Amino acid sequence: MAHIIAASDSGPRANKMIDSKVKSEYDNLILLCPSCHTEIDKAPQIFTQELIHNWKKNHKQRIVETIGIPKFDNRKEARNFLSGILRKNKIIFESLNPNLPYRENPEAEEAVVWKRKMVTQIIPNNQKILLFASINADLLSDDELNTIEVFRQHIDDLIERHLGDSLGIASRFPLKMNDLLKPLL
Repeated sequence: MAHIIAASDSGPRANKMIDSKVKSEYDNLILLCPSCHTEIDKAPQIFTQELIHNWKKNHKQRIVETIGIPKFDNRKEARNFLSGILRKNKIIFESLNPNLPYRENPEAEEAVVWKRKMVTQIIPNNQKILLFASINADLLSDDELNTIEVFRQHIDDLIERHLGDSLGIASRFPLKMNDLLKPLL
């Protein structure tokens, strides 16, 4: 994780006029491999703040175009989009989740299908939801943003359980996700 404007007042692309809190916000961070991080920090006159911000903006736009996650103007449209993704995951979960009776037989066909759908549909759909939340964060309340962070931990646990080495207990799906973007009272 690299700072676009240096966190310190003496680092690359430093700007003493910007508050340290702003320097640590998402908009001022970019993910780089260690080699690229070193390279851009050694040549701030070539790798300017504007250039790096453009990299980040263009990369995010390519992801959005590839995955098809739009920026919405209002909560209702955003809710309709989100509901579709949540519905897909819910239907898979309700029909195949490992708490169903087949759990007594780990070689059951349902177990194989559950694992496949987790890897090919649920986890990618969850990643889409995180991207959706990032793109449409301005439509979310503080409580909803907190729910997204709990959801992010749930996804991390799912990925570790289904793609990693851990068979430990994963955090549960936060039920508040089902209420995201409902009309505010």
